[in-house]
Amino acid sequence: MHWLTRGALRCRWVTFLIAIVVIATSIVATFQLKTELLPDIELPYVAVFGTYEGHSPAEVMADISKPVEDEIQEVAGLKHIESTSAEGYAFVFATFEYGT
Repeated sequence: MHWLTRGALRCRWVTFLIAIVVIATSIVATFQLKTELLPDIELPYVAVFGTYEGHSPAEVMADISKPVEDEIQEVAGLKHIESTSAEGYAFVFATFEYGT
């Protein structure tokens, strides 16, 4: 590996040219990638973020998190629901079965 470092430092323009060729090849390959290799996937997750400035976590939970959780729980295929309430904001994250 010692010879590779010395060679790269001695011939900087060759190292730069090799880097440019690798980057150009990567860009061309990305645009020529067939779309069937990149399937359209819809992940079964929902994230709800709400703000309620100037209110305590208990008020945020009662006024935002709990009603949102109750509405999401009515959707068929729910796998898991998790919420976080803090001062001024609420975050609800729901996971569904695939295909929901």
